[in-house]
Amino acid sequence: MLDLGCGLGTNSIPAAKAVQSVLGLDIEQAYLDRAREWAEREGVFNVTFRKGSATDFSNGKFDIVLCDYLLEHVQDPGRLVSVIARHLESTGAYYLSTNNKWWPLEGHYGMPLPFTSWMPKSIADRYVRLLGLGDDYTVYAVSWHRLRSLLERNGLTWTLKPPLHPYTIAQRVGKALVALSPAFWSIANVFQVVGRKQT
Repeated sequence: MLDLGCGLGTNSIPAAKAVQSVLGLDIEQAYLDRAREWAEREGVFNVTFRKGSATDFSNGKFDIVLCDYLLEHVQDPGRLVSVIARHLESTGAYYLSTNNKWWPLEGHYGMPLPFTSWMPKSIADRYVRLLGLGDDYTVYAVSWHRLRSLLERNGLTWTLKPPLHPYTIAQRVGKALVALSPAFWSIANVFQVVGRKQT
């Protein structure tokens, strides 16, 4: 399994107990160090953590490619989706989760910021600075239309999946809405997608 943007190993380490091996990739050395420590404490030795950019990765094929809440943190989502497609075995499966551009509340700054992802970047940057939350707005959420287009352009099938155990009010509301009608996916707060290579 390849875990792109593995962070602290939250997915890599549990997955390593169920698969042959895991490669976790992240750009933050401090996260990787903590992930390695956790894996050692758990006695998990079939997981490797490597520093590197997910959009520049070019090493091997994997039965499973995981991309959990990373897409909204890269400026070029098409490049990241192409990495998923390029490194997925022909019989493999991928999982991708990311925030929806059209969900009205931005949650990356420790407080819900209304309509930030709807704004032009220059205005969103000023908004974040005005609130003292950083120098600029560095979240690049995509719409469902854009994400679906990127997946299809890279030869990936897709199925949208609501969370099995929603843990926030937004997730519970989103799950209830998409159960009423698939049309609500266009405004759901999060996209969770599973799929394979097109045959």
